[in-house]
Amino acid sequence: MSRPEPNTYIHPNYRGWHNAPPFRCYAAAQRGSDGAVFFGVKFNGEVVLTIEDPRAGWSPWIEDWSGPMRPRSVTKLGAVGHQDGLQAWGIDDSMQLWSVAQDSNRLWGNWEGPNWNNAPLVHRVVAAKLGGTKTAAVWAITATDYSLISCYKEAGAWSPWSTAYPPPQVSRFRDITAAQQGNGCAAFWALDTRLQLWYMFELTPGGAWSGWLGPDWNGAPLDWDRTGVPFFNHIAACQQGGARGAVLFAIAHVNVKNSYQETAGGNWSAWSSSMGTTFHGARSMALAAAQQHDGTIRLWSTWPDDLSLCSVAQTSAGGEWGKWWTPWTPQ
Repeated sequence: MSRPEPNTYIHPNYRGWHNAPPFRCYAAAQRGSDGAVFFGVKFNGEVVLTIEDPRAGWSPWIEDWSGPMRPRSVTKLGAVGHQDGLQAWGIDDSMQLWSVAQDSNRLWGNWEGPNWNNAPLVHRVVAAKLGGTKTAAVWAITATDYSLISCYKEAGAWSPWSTAYPPPQVSRFRDITAAQQGNGCAAFWALDTRLQLWYMFELTPGGAWSGWLGPDWNGAPLDWDRTGVPFFNHIAACQQGGARGAVLFAIAHVNVKNSYQETAGGNWSAWSSSMGTTFHGARSMALAAAQQHDGTIRLWSTWPDDLSLCSVAQTSAGGEWGKWWTPWTPQ
């Protein structure tokens, strides 16, 4: 059992994945054919990571992985792998945005911030790989009015922030996620402050976007389980390998649901709770997902009963799900 951070509540039955402390948040990204990386933020605000090696499995936790310039205490994370390497974003305890990126040798530099790329104060950040001449995009929810802003990387430079697409129904947002769809086009989802689910996608790789589709996209009504409580409260997305496109995971109260594209950029399946071979896949407090070196998705989840970090992976690229590991230990 790992030692808890000072002044941090730990359930007496806590068992952390790979001897991990409980995480306040985490994110994951794909490193191309080299595999995936998982970032976790401990309750003291320190960011640690573990890296998938196609030959040796997952590395031990790495603490001193970036340069000496770091945010004081990270509270939220976002990450993406694009053709220039991996890049991560962190929001500190003052809602200021920071970012850290790899160079051409895949070495991490210093965190840049606060207020990376002249960002306003934000309380959520996500990123996705783009196609065409653009390599990546970042979306954030502002801390002042919960509006959506975005910027993108092109020719090695990041654009200024701009208001991202007129909000539907004058909505404001509480959670966002994005992913590629297997056809070179990215997709983006948002939960607004009414907990309505919205979706949009690129029409061409790195090109124009569709309009908003929603509210309650793909048949996700507010009171789907008839408890009187709004349905989705957290979302995460990832591109699949094989013939399928993307998959969207959602937490309904504490229950994990998913919907996937049956073909790359194609139609979406009905919502399902079929996620692996044990009951641990049915409940969660937080989610993150990334493709591994073999094209399979690995999903990480915080088990609500004891805050342990669980994980499940597909048995083949775009295929079915295997066994949940509780706690998940890198193989």
